[in-house]
Amino acid sequence: LLGKKIPINETAQKTELKESSDNPIVFISYSWDDEQHKEWVLNLADRLCSDGIDIILDRYYLKPGKNLPHFVEQSISKAERIIIVFTPNYKRKADKRAGGVGYEYSIMNAELYNNQTANEKIIPVLRAGNKEDSIPAFMQQFIHIDIRNNDNLETSYVDLLREIYNEPAIQKPKIGTKPKFEKKATEEVV
Repeated sequence: LLGKKIPINETAQKTELKESSDNPIVFISYSWDDEQHKEWVLNLADRLCSDGIDIILDRYYLKPGKNLPHFVEQSISKAERIIIVFTPNYKRKADKRAGGVGYEYSIMNAELYNNQTANEKIIPVLRAGNKEDSIPAFMQQFIHIDIRNNDNLETSYVDLLREIYNEPAIQKPKIGTKPKFEKKATEEVV
C-alpha cells in the first residue's frame, strides 16, 4: 500500500482488470496533512484502481484553473461509495468547514443525516489519531475500518475491499427447515 508490493492472499484473489459498469465508483475524501500522508492516500487510490475500483481522487483530476466546489459536488454525486480517511487534521478542517475537506464534509454530513440508519455510501477509515481526535462527533456513531496499524495493513485493506464490493467475510447461512421431533414413550411409575 505504501509503495510496497504485498502479495494478495486467498481472501482477495486477483482477477483480470476490465473497466466496465461493474466497477464501483469510489470518491476518496482526505486532508492534505503532509507529503507522506498525501502519498499514502495516492498509493491507496492506485491500489484500489488495480483491484477494479474506479477511484475519484482530487490528485487525478484537479489542475490549476479547475473549480474545486464543482469537482467536489460532481464527485460526491457520481460516487457509489465514499471513503473518508480520518486524521486529526481532517477533523479540525471538517469541524471548521475549512477548505476542500470542510466543503466535502458539509455535503456528506447532510447526506448522512438524511440516511442515519441506512448508510450505504460512506466508508469511514481511521488512519491516524484516535476516534475522538480524528472523527467528527456526528460520524463517531458509525463503525469504521481501523487502518492505523501498518503491521495489520493487508487485513484492513481486504476489509475495505470487501466493504466496497459488498462481500462480507462472514455471511449468515441460509435458513434451513425445522427438524422433526419425535415423542418418546415414557414409563408410568406406580
